[in-house]
Amino acid sequence: MIYLVTKHDTGECAWLLMNMDQYNNVLFNPTIEPICTIELGRLKGKTYKERKECLRDKAIEFSLNQHPGLYTSDLVKITNYFAHYGRRYGLLRELQENAIC
Repeated sequence: MIYLVTKHDTGECAWLLMNMDQYNNVLFNPTIEPICTIELGRLKGKTYKERKECLRDKAIEFSLNQHPGLYTSDLVKITNYFAHYGRRYGLLRELQENAIC
């Protein structure tokens, strides 16, 4: 999944895209400018600590770039992603306190 916030002549818009083809289709229009792109997939890093920091960085970036234009179903998918990995990497309480999941 890819969380994308774009800016264009009518304002800002948030997208939850399932693959890079959808991402490229959205950004094919030259009047659309990406503001924030977060890849919500596998966490980068070789160690547990690196993956935990990657998740924390994604959560911070998401909290700074939340946009009210998402469908409720898309927001549920994002919060489920953070809840799943937050539980795995010991960040669930922190994510819940910051209203990310």
